[in-house]
Amino acid sequence: MTSAATVREAVGRQPARALDWEPRLEEPTGRRAAKTKLAFLVAHLLFAASWFVGEPNLLGSLLVWFVLQFGVWAGYHRYFTHRSYKTHPWFESVLAVLGCLAGQGGLFWWVSVHRHHHRTADTEEDFHSPRHGFWRSYMGWLLRDDVDDRIEWDVTPDLRRPHLLWIERNDVRIRVAYAAALALLFGWSGILTYYVVPMVLCWHTSLGTNYFAHAVGSHPAECPPRGSCAARNNALVALLDLGEGWHNNHHAHPSYAHHGFYRWYQVDIVYLVLLVLEELGIIWDVKRRPKHPKRYQCEPIALASA
Repeated sequence: MTSAATVREAVGRQPARALDWEPRLEEPTGRRAAKTKLAFLVAHLLFAASWFVGEPNLLGSLLVWFVLQFGVWAGYHRYFTHRSYKTHPWFESVLAVLGCLAGQGGLFWWVSVHRHHHRTADTEEDFHSPRHGFWRSYMGWLLRDDVDDRIEWDVTPDLRRPHLLWIERNDVRIRVAYAAALALLFGWSGILTYYVVPMVLCWHTSLGTNYFAHAVGSHPAECPPRGSCAARNNALVALLDLGEGWHNNHHAHPSYAHHGFYRWYQVDIVYLVLLVLEELGIIWDVKRRPKHPKRYQCEPIALASA
């Protein structure tokens, strides 16, 4: 009989394999600027209308926002991009679906762009650095036609697994199915309350990190690329964004599962949930800061990009 430990080790070492569905490098996939402009316009109009249609449920919207935002930060960011812990394939699917419902371009595009960000942080090549100005850093970069937003398969080979590729292929179908389920359960206003409102909130809490956590706050540690990365620790962003505001900590040590708790007051909500999941055996091999770290020593750029 195969032991649980053996299964976990196998999952952790699972290699990228050639699959029957593997787009060519030049094939346009993921987010396109024109579609993003239309989606942003429609979603924000519906967001505004939601407060006048039916009976808005702010608490319900915030609860769904929390779940979607956790899917983005714990899933797309800390797990899929930086491999900060290991987990079961079924929980990989849960995280990928939550990220899909957040409407942020799809798993492969998101990971590709974020790994690019770590390699080029606050250089001219960084898509959303504050050096380009507030609007472009915050949201404008998504609306530009000159941003190369094709999936870079050469930086995401570790994600090419059957269940993740299935979710990528069925991104739109998954979102339509969720919206249809909400309409059946709560009526049309349920789509606004439990999908459009939390999704738009998730967009802004995610995008706000790009600017505010690279422009405002403390910079206690150097982070790669040396001489350009301006990532900041921003307590307000951390409070509003479940711990992602401890951004200087993250850029200095991107593989750590926790961005906060370098000091007692650096609360990191995402990490607290990960601790619960670790106790339940859903995740394991969680990467943490050493008990006696060398001060101001950051990870090399190779680790920062993957």
